[in-house]
Amino acid sequence: MTIDSTLLELLCCPVDKVPLRHATRDELRRLNQAIQDGRAGQIDGGTRLQPLEAALVRTDGERLYPIDDGLPVLLADQALPGALLGQEP
Repeated sequence: MTIDSTLLELLCCPVDKVPLRHATRDELRRLNQAIQDGRAGQIDGGTRLQPLEAALVRTDGERLYPIDDGLPVLLADQALPGALLGQEP
């Protein structure tokens, strides 16, 4: 699931208004591996349990926001840290 490019241009990180982009397939693979391994801690301290079909990533890579059921979840406390994008299984 992808967000329409016109809408994506309007969306930004709710914390500090950094623009967002779609996560790549490789990034989603790494994120889902982290979720499967129990390493996907949310900013609020919770753990993401459901695999991601899509996500939006800040252009600086600091946070990412899941897209659940076609809707971006732009809640700061439910964001995942961008460090997960660099973790290999």
